[in-house]
Amino acid sequence: MIGISTAWRATGATSGEGLLTAMDESGVEALELEYRISAPVFNQLVPLLKTSRRPVISIHNFCPIPPDVPPDKASGDLFSLASLDQDIRKEAVKWTTRTLEKANDLEVEVVVLHLGQVDMDTNLPEVRTAFSNKEITLEEARLRVAQPVPERQAKAPKHLDAVLSSLDRLVNAAARLHVHLGLENRNHLRNIPTYEELDLILKTFAGAPLGYWHDVGHAQTVELLGGPPQLETLEKYKGRTLGLHLHDTEGLRDHLAPGRGEVYFEGLAKYMKDIPRRVMEVSRRVTAEEVHQGVQLLQRIGL
Repeated sequence: MIGISTAWRATGATSGEGLLTAMDESGVEALELEYRISAPVFNQLVPLLKTSRRPVISIHNFCPIPPDVPPDKASGDLFSLASLDQDIRKEAVKWTTRTLEKANDLEVEVVVLHLGQVDMDTNLPEVRTAFSNKEITLEEARLRVAQPVPERQAKAPKHLDAVLSSLDRLVNAAARLHVHLGLENRNHLRNIPTYEELDLILKTFAGAPLGYWHDVGHAQTVELLGGPPQLETLEKYKGRTLGLHLHDTEGLRDHLAPGRGEVYFEGLAKYMKDIPRRVMEVSRRVTAEEVHQGVQLLQRIGL
């Protein structure tokens, strides 16, 4: 079963019924609920989802938007589970736990998490712009992105300890609520986890309700910038991957509909067929026709 993230139409939604009507344009019944949904809209969604028995594959933290947070500030990185500030980490754990509670109420099995970031300077936005404008080559982009690596290596251990502390509390809540934590791969040097950090986290919490959530577009851009091949990543975490975010990329631009960019989905298909949860995560700029064609592509290759 393929689902679609409400990221496609949640911005500006003022009612639960209105959001579902907008999502119906995709032709996809199953949903991932994500962090752009306000609390009033979410509260209206719950009874509609329960009575319709519309499948909800996953919920993306933090959902719904915490009170007093403006809609334009909604983000999976709203509070960092990796922060060195204990008060921020407490907020991150608090609102993640609330998302887990919402998942339990809707009988959703996985909450997708961003784990936070290392406090460091970044040049990625400038590199993306320069590369998109063809002002630099791919090799130059890779060299520039690698420049802050020593800073990250120096600062990351404390942030990783903070993540482990946050997860230690969250896995207990997840177990109590019968929900799994899906740790998403990211596409920015400062983000946690790197694949090495993910290995440590999965080993530390072996047996806990926690696993890997593979984002195809993120993995593609990481590979483009010199990271590990996506096929190797999918093979490495075989059996430990809880779900997929499916979107295409063009250069360093992502969240395009599958088939609209450079991801070779046909080559990835055999590595993804056994992953139980599949969510198309496309931006609001994507048209309904592009979504339909993306779904057809994914179905044609057996996803």
